[in-house]
Amino acid sequence: MLGGIFCRQGNLIQELKDGGIRVGRRVCDKIDTIGRMYEQQLEMYRNKSHNVSNRIVSLVRPHIRYIVRGKVCKDVEFGPKVSLSYVNDYCFCDFISHEAYNETTCLTQQVSAFKQRFW
Repeated sequence: MLGGIFCRQGNLIQELKDGGIRVGRRVCDKIDTIGRMYEQQLEMYRNKSHNVSNRIVSLVRPHIRYIVRGKVCKDVEFGPKVSLSYVNDYCFCDFISHEAYNETTCLTQQVSAFKQRFW
């Protein structure tokens, strides 16, 4: 039953608009996010897996991705990963991403930015 509803999500929005119902951008975004979440869940079910690329973990913030950290108290963290430079009680945001990344990939860029700012 749910599959039929989410497979026709695009038609649902158009049907509402054709019926004279005003559909806001936020509602359209939520319906789209729910449809993508359903497709991801269906893919994991069919493949008998627990992983899918760019997995949506929040309906409210679909751009948030989980980051596997392997720490003792918590295995997974949510939210953006930020690279900061701290100088004389000031913080400078050099890089921010909602995807997991290796810090060494942006280290040379951070060093270059630091040199430009302070040397």
